[in-house]
Amino acid sequence: MIMNSGLDWTIVRFIAPNNKPKQPRARVGFFGTDKLGFPVSRADIAAFTAQQVEDTTYTGRAPAISN
Repeated sequence: MIMNSGLDWTIVRFIAPNNKPKQPRARVGFFGTDKLGFPVSRADIAAFTAQQVEDTTYTGRAPAISN
């Protein structure tokens, strides 16, 4: 439904959110092809998601993030 909506979209995927502070660097990639971990801070999820409003790198894709 999202893919066929005609809108610009990005789905941010993550596995194990935690309450740690924002980290200096988050790993971003795709499950099965990139080296990703499991835990990720909620602050990093929020920062990455907000960044996608103006960054078109992942438009039409579903990247995963971890710390």
